[in-house]
Amino acid sequence: YEGKILWSIQIEAPIMGTEMSQIDFYKNKKYQFVFNTAKRIYIVDRKGKLVENYPIKLPSKATAPISVFDYDNNRDYRFAIPCENKKIYMFRKEGKTLSDWTFQYTKGIVTNSIQHVRLSDKDYLLVNDGVKAYILDRRGAERVKLQSDFQISKNNMILN
Repeated sequence: YEGKILWSIQIEAPIMGTEMSQIDFYKNKKYQFVFNTAKRIYIVDRKGKLVENYPIKLPSKATAPISVFDYDNNRDYRFAIPCENKKIYMFRKEGKTLSDWTFQYTKGIVTNSIQHVRLSDKDYLLVNDGVKAYILDRRGAERVKLQSDFQISKNNMILN
């Protein structure tokens, strides 16, 4: 097959990470791409148009690719992104930060995407900053208190 360019979009910097996430923003079975640069989050539709309110300017420079969560498989997406100021920001799909997100700061810089695992109907967000591992609930509270700090390999990924 011969590929042809259907659309292109100008962005201010390289995309972080090697993969884009797909979401059904409007819940109509038409998908959009979600990705980030160091300074912004983008959602682009299948025709190359930005979704309303996007791109979103980040409060601090991103240090890892965006993570997209759909906790209850109802297309009520959450976006988590770690930043240079050692904060993890959690956004609703509409681009607003979550008011009930309680996580404060990491000890080090997070350079890997935040991961989500569900076990026995409980959500676990896994964060590694190279100094400490954090196991959080979906609101940013520590779900599991680790007895000591340890480093995790940069290449560790948990796959659902």
